[in-house]
This record gives sequence, C-alpha cells and structure tokens, in this order.
Amino acid sequence: MKRLFAFSLFVLMALGSVAHVGAQESALKLPPYKKLKLKNGVTVLLMEQHEVPIINFGFIIRAGSVADPAGKEGVASMTAGLLRKGTKARTANQISSELDFIGGQLVANATFDYTAGTAEFMKKDIGKGLDLLADVMLNPIFPSDEAAKLQRQRVDGIKAAKDEAQGVIGAYFDAYLYGKHPYGRSTNGNELSLATITRDDVAKFYQTYYTPANTILAVVGDFNPAEMEQALTDKFGAWPARTSPAVALPEVMSVTGKRLLLIDKPDSTQTFYRIGNVGIPRTNADRVFIEVVNTLFGGRFTSMLNSELRIKTGLTYGARSAFDQRKA
Repeated sequence: MKRLFAFSLFVLMALGSVAHVGAQESALKLPPYKKLKLKNGVTVLLMEQHEVPIINFGFIIRAGSVADPAGKEGVASMTAGLLRKGTKARTANQISSELDFIGGQLVANATFDYTAGTAEFMKKDIGKGLDLLADVMLNPIFPSDEAAKLQRQRVDGIKAAKDEAQGVIGAYFDAYLYGKHPYGRSTNGNELSLATITRDDVAKFYQTYYTPANTILAVVGDFNPAEMEQALTDKFGAWPARTSPAVALPEVMSVTGKRLLLIDKPDSTQTFYRIGNVGIPRTNADRVFIEVVNTLFGGRFTSMLNSELRIKTGLTYGARSAFDQRKA
C-alpha cells in the first residue's frame, strides 16, 4: 500500500506584491471602544457587546520568551504557567475550585514577543471573576512545589515531542532558519535550560516585566463602561508602578539561496515537509491582505493547497500554509 505523506507546508515568505482592495471600503465595522490609562500606567480597552451575558478579559504583558535570560530559556513560559498555581490568598486548588464554581476560565501563555492571558465569566459572576483575575495577576507567589511540577511536565513534553516527527521538524526548522536569534528556540525552553530554572528565577522575571506600564487589559462583553472602569481601578489601580527594561530584539535576517535540512527518523511512519523563509513583521502595512491571500491558498481545509494535494490527488493527509507574524 502506498504510504501517504503528511505534508505540512508553511509558506513564511512575504508575498512580493499583494493586490489592494479598491476604493470601495469594507462594510465590516468594529464596535466602538474606549481606551484609557489607569494612574499607575495600565492601558485599558473597553468594548461593549450586550448580545450575551458574558464578559471576556484579555491581558498582554510586553515580554515573552525573547526576554528569557541566557541559559534560562523557558522562564517566561514558566512564569505564565505558574500564575494560577497559588497567590498570597489562594492555593492552586482554591483558584481552580472557585473558577469551576462560577464556570469561569482563566489561562495564560508566553509567546515569543509577549505573554498573553484570557479570562471569561458570566455577567452575574463578574465580582468574583474580576477578584480572581486581579489576584492571579497581581499576587502570584510561585510555590516551589508547583514550579518543580511544571518543570517536570515541560521536560516530559519535550521528550514526548521527540517521538513525533511533526514536533521534531518544527523545532529543527526554527533553529535552522533563525540560527542564534531568540526566535530559533522553543518558548518552553529545552531540557538543559529548564533544569537550571528556579522558583527565584520565575519571581525575578515577574518582578522585572509584569508591571502596570507593561500591561494592556482589554474587556469585551455585557457591562456598563463606567462601572467597569471603576471596578478595574479598584482592582488594579493600587498595583505599584515600576520601570521595566526594554526587551532587546535582534534583527531577523532572511535566508538567501537554497538550503536543505534532512532529519532522519527511521521509526517514523510518516514524512513531513516544511518549506519557508523569514516573512513580514506584524507592523507590515499589507498584513491583512496577505492573511486573506494565505487563507485562500492554504489557510484552511478547503483552500487550494489542501484541495489539490489531499482531496483531489490523495497524496497527503494534510497541507497548509501560514504566516507566523512576529514583532521582528
């Protein structure tokens, strides 16, 4: 029986030119929103949506894995992962129990350029929900036992990924493409770096980068703007202002010429391909147009790429393309 190739094509190259939409503007209109800044420097965005009695929160901390100290790769991810694992007033179990009781959600993850968190609560539970969110963001204590547990989980995840060809190719591709640039390493770190990270390293990263001026807090949902502004001021206004150092981000250089990397994995039953180069930063003026073109080409199951290689010819389990837009 002919082996099917699992073909994962990531087109990271910037398109040479993208046709702009004509003079006719899109009919899509975003609802109005209010932008304000608390006295300590927290940037707040408020957007009302009264269709359902739910309120969503999103927060951004302007520091991700690029800010990891040398030899401590993975500390930004560890910091985000430990926010829910204990505060000055609550244990990890208490936080989970209180969230479960009101049907709330609260997660945080570190990307390359920033740390992002989301929370969702019913309107009737917003008092308890906002109290939990503020407690997790402002008062984490990073218990040593929870840090050690997360460390083991991250190391186990790295080891498990080595058994999956799809996981292996992603790590090798990024390292090969970006070289020594921070984008060339995993946001979760590696086995060696994780072994060196202590609870104090996590606390230091938090104290350095989790500051009011480094934080954007967005709220969307069924609320009264004036009441929400006051509630956020009450919960976050006393967060002491601190100065955060700028995160140094080296320039990303495109690869010239053709380069081929072969990864021999004899026990793999599938073959994966990844093709690409350095593309555009998030600030590129054509970002939206490129995303539209990419969606048509390979951004979803029914796109041209997957239709030709899977649906019509049966050569692969899946083929797709993507632009992974980062700060640099």
